[in-house]
Amino acid sequence: MRTAFAQAKKKLGGSAENPNTLYKLYDMAAEWWHTPYVRDLLLGRPESEWKFDRRQVLDWLAYYQLRAEIEEKRANKRGQE
Repeated sequence: MRTAFAQAKKKLGGSAENPNTLYKLYDMAAEWWHTPYVRDLLLGRPESEWKFDRRQVLDWLAYYQLRAEIEEKRANKRGQE
């Protein structure tokens, strides 16, 4: 049985080896735009209508887990060199 979190993670590419475009958008939101409301921003909703609903929370948690996996992979690669 798939959990909502597993589905959110799969939408972002599923693993540190396969981050997709949606993952990259969340990464830009975190690094450049400094906003957790990625879906609302991309949909062009006015800022007054942005809300952090369950779906966006799951997407962010999945993003942060993938980001941690990617950073760990990079650190391990640097440590081996």
